[in-house]
Amino acid sequence: MILSTLLVVFCAVAADASKVSAFHPLHLSLRQLVNQQEFELIREDFLQALTQDGMLTIRGIPDLYKQDVLQAMQPCINKAKATQEATLRDGTRRRTLATHTSPDDSSAEGLRKASVLPGDEVHCQDFVDASERFRAAAGIATNAFASRLASVLREGQDEAGDRPLLVACNGHAFHDFLDVVKNGNHLEHFHSYHTPVSPSSPSNFGKTTDETIEWHVDQGLFIVFTPGTLVRDDPSSAAGSTIQGLTDGFYVRLSDGSTAEVEFSNEDDLVILLGDGFNQYINPHYQDKNAPLLRAAPHALSMIPHQADESRVWYGRMVLPPTNAVHPVHDETFGRLRDMLVDKSMPEDEVVALACSSSAQARELQTTTCEEGTLLCWHECMSLEEHGVSEDICAQQGLDLWCINPRGQLWDFKHGDFFPGCIDAANAENATEFPRLPNYPRDNVTTCTAETFQSFLQDNQESAYEHSVDLDGVAVFEWTVMENNIIRGRLAYNGLFGYLALGYPSVGGDKNGMHGAEIIMAIPGGNYDAAIGFDLNMQPSINEYVIDPEKSAFRFWDTPVSMTDNNVSESSARNNGLGEGYAVAYDDCFTAITFETTGFHGKPFNVSGSDHFIWSANGEDYFAAYHTHRGHLYVNWLAGEASDHDHADDGGHDDEPSPAVPPASTPVASSASIANLARATSFAIGAMVFLFN
Repeated sequence: MILSTLLVVFCAVAADASKVSAFHPLHLSLRQLVNQQEFELIREDFLQALTQDGMLTIRGIPDLYKQDVLQAMQPCINKAKATQEATLRDGTRRRTLATHTSPDDSSAEGLRKASVLPGDEVHCQDFVDASERFRAAAGIATNAFASRLASVLREGQDEAGDRPLLVACNGHAFHDFLDVVKNGNHLEHFHSYHTPVSPSSPSNFGKTTDETIEWHVDQGLFIVFTPGTLVRDDPSSAAGSTIQGLTDGFYVRLSDGSTAEVEFSNEDDLVILLGDGFNQYINPHYQDKNAPLLRAAPHALSMIPHQADESRVWYGRMVLPPTNAVHPVHDETFGRLRDMLVDKSMPEDEVVALACSSSAQARELQTTTCEEGTLLCWHECMSLEEHGVSEDICAQQGLDLWCINPRGQLWDFKHGDFFPGCIDAANAENATEFPRLPNYPRDNVTTCTAETFQSFLQDNQESAYEHSVDLDGVAVFEWTVMENNIIRGRLAYNGLFGYLALGYPSVGGDKNGMHGAEIIMAIPGGNYDAAIGFDLNMQPSINEYVIDPEKSAFRFWDTPVSMTDNNVSESSARNNGLGEGYAVAYDDCFTAITFETTGFHGKPFNVSGSDHFIWSANGEDYFAAYHTHRGHLYVNWLAGEASDHDHADDGGHDDEPSPAVPPASTPVASSASIANLARATSFAIGAMVFLFN
């Protein structure tokens, strides 16, 4: 069941009476987006469209079935029980069927779970069938655009040394634009607009009273939508409605301040329109890195006259950041901010301050009231008794009771390792970033290159591994199955040695199997102290650890399962046979752990089948507090195949991991390839309706 709440999520902008002209957005094909050579021919046009106009259209999307879904939409939306209805400012009635796509928490690839539109209703069966194919293809086009834009934003940057674009409250890093899009929530809506009375003439557009939907910039990263299409109810038609053609009435504010009516074409499959997320956290993140300044496009809708048996139909997909990611300005998760926007008790001016970059204000957003004996700390009420402190205990020391981290710094309302403690709050500093590794940032121009990473791999092995798989371009897993079910393996990380870990996830464990996981972990020093990190003057080591089932911070599980203290010298470059056959190799650029064993933690590998692993690495600091990179790994030892995605979650279409080969450098789009990708794209029911077109 879809909730009946209507959430208005946009930032209003002032209207003017500038002369209305016609605007033709840039048209490009899906093939031009995904093929590197073809993209180079339109690169400048692509950048100009996004920096000056804030919009473009995508054509030639295979298997979209757009006409089928728009034609079948009207009879379903008129009768479905799930349809929501609203009356807009000019009297237009808008009916909506809403869904959304959201990440599958069990997947490292941000896959989508299937949602259920009202397919059990007779008048909706054709619509649901067409919408499944349509939404899958729209998802492929969305990710293709995000992938291409992410590559443009990354150009000329130090990827390994760059700070993540967004970070989740649990410390998980969303490294770039594509990572944010793939793990974000995508609100999808099918709208049908009908004006029962004669609407205002678009020739007078520019007056507030003429607007069906006022001038605004959408929240979120961007929206993907179909041009508005006029359909006529036709009881004689098998589909129940017939397409009359595209409609007018969609307006944009151009970069020079003028107003223009957008003229779409029947060839325009989908339209991309950038939202206020670029103003709030995309452009600021890249502003000092020579990246293009992208433009959020103000727009409005004015319904045009139509017949009583006609309606304007439209599909839109608003791409929002991950709900657990922390907003870099408001220091709250995007999910929490969205909940606050829905809160009807919240003053309107505060809603605007939260939603819109143009009026964003630094303010305290946490309103939780904690009971006696607890303290608000890291977004929850923590027990003082559990942490051995109280106001009286702190007062006896001449200190204040405060939420602090192990380094004696005050909670800055961001994520991290915080707890109630005693401190001189007046003279303490707010939490800062961890001190960096001695070689951070790496020299990625002349020293730490792709070529030298390959040399590192070749220099640090006794013999070639039989199988290997690339892990998101930041690590390589290699292995050989030996006699007596022994696996000789290596996880090589294209990053500095802050730590490197690999192991079994905990079935049902929190944070995607991390809590309670049984791992092997290489650390760059000894005498770990959460306040000062590792003592880098001590030798590195690699041991087996069990991550605490409830607490993520390394200080809660920093004692190895086996206290054999497998120290490894800095010159170690090969498996040296210590302990269980674990070893670590590293230099000023790269890190690798190797093993020669039948299993981890006394649990044998499933050599006759498959195993699931998690891995993580930190290439920035020596505090073992965060991961610079992490992921899942699925290895079929018997078939000699591996993947960083569990294909068993693809609806049963592919029960085995993909061949263990590095990904192609240049993607190629085809109807077949898009169909395969679409099988991995599924959806979940949405609970909110957005107003943006």
